[in-house]
Amino acid sequence: MEAEDYNSLTVNKAMNTGLLKIDKTMGKIRTYQDVLMQHENALKFYHNITYRLFNAVISMFFYWTNMGICEGNGFHMVVTAQFKVVPVFGDYDHLQLTLKGFNVAQDAEKTLKVFIKQRFVLGNTYTCYKSSNGSTDTKYAIGTYSLTTGSSSYEEGVLSCSWTLMINHGNWPKRVDLFKDSLQSITLYDDLAEILVAQDTSLFGSYHAQYLECCNVHGNDQFLLTFDQTEKQIHYQLYHWKDNVNRVTVTLARKDGSQLEFSCYLNWNILDAHITNGTKLMYIGSQMIEPAVIRGEICSWATPFILGDSRISIDASTSVFDLQFAIDSLKVYTEKDVTLKNSKTQSVNGVTEKFDN
Repeated sequence: MEAEDYNSLTVNKAMNTGLLKIDKTMGKIRTYQDVLMQHENALKFYHNITYRLFNAVISMFFYWTNMGICEGNGFHMVVTAQFKVVPVFGDYDHLQLTLKGFNVAQDAEKTLKVFIKQRFVLGNTYTCYKSSNGSTDTKYAIGTYSLTTGSSSYEEGVLSCSWTLMINHGNWPKRVDLFKDSLQSITLYDDLAEILVAQDTSLFGSYHAQYLECCNVHGNDQFLLTFDQTEKQIHYQLYHWKDNVNRVTVTLARKDGSQLEFSCYLNWNILDAHITNGTKLMYIGSQMIEPAVIRGEICSWATPFILGDSRISIDASTSVFDLQFAIDSLKVYTEKDVTLKNSKTQSVNGVTEKFDN
């Protein structure tokens, strides 16, 4: 396993807390939590949780190490599990799960598992297996349903398995919602030994799209709106987590009185748009590129930089807007001086720093 650089981390083991540090040079945000567990066989196990951010892709690592009797005061890695968000424009984000076991003897049989469970429902199990002859296998299961899926390898004492989880595929965790709620727990298994590494998934990057907190995002605990400016287009993606809503409206108003208005009809899978200067109103829905409403929760679309025509137009790539968000005509959020650029914004202890691309 490659050595990890924790120079930017401050750890208070006595208080079982981790402090957030930003490393501008490396472009990373990291937090670190170290919790001492007492296992039934009297060996001490640590599960260390590290969140690492690289260009809006967040990874959560669970490290399981033991204070080895043969290692004196040292420790060695036992199992790691990594959950990484893979952003997808116009769809639900994907998750990549990587499970690794270390110091696995060549002639040993080894079974590693990640167990995702919500109370009162069946749990989801991802199994990474190595036989005594060196062959490897991966599997996903819930109840009596089982699917051979993923990839696996064994090399130099390291057993490694990975899965790409997509919401419409058979290996996606069932009977849980990793996007809207955080009620599921995570348990790691090393053969028969087990350890609860997360009582809930409130810190998962997929939960309310938290991985986007690095970037130019706007909203609250009900919704999140992102802008991503490419060479010729602006991508908009709206995540919404409140139930029983029909229409959400995003209004971008300039100080000269002109404004853009995008409306997403969640129940009807319709997106439309208008531009106005206070006296003229123009429908610009035909200028939206790849508009999509996904399961009544995500609205995504793209636009050219300049919207409208010779009568009325707005260059959205250079304008500064006041943002307003409405749910079924009820205004629920406002923000001033918003630009539609994908700058990286990072905040620590109330201080916000921006890193423009």
